Amino acid sequence: MSLSTHSQHPAWVRVESANRAKESGATDEQVRAIMNDRGHGMPPGRALIGLIPMGVGLAYLITYRTAARL
Repeated sequence: MSLSTHSQHPAWVRVESANRAKESGATDEQVRAIMNDRGHGMPPGRALIGLIPMGVGLAYLITYRTAARL
């Protein structure tokens, strides 16, 4: 989860985005904002949603094993 919630844009991505913005007519302030944007990744709540299918699968396996023993 930490990898998906704390990813940062590499420097070359920020530079490339800033250059494209400058070529399309962005102001210096907008270009500076693009360069300072480190990327925030996915919100932790959304990243935790990925645990739901894993929990359902685990519950199924536990139920299946206990039912097979009876």
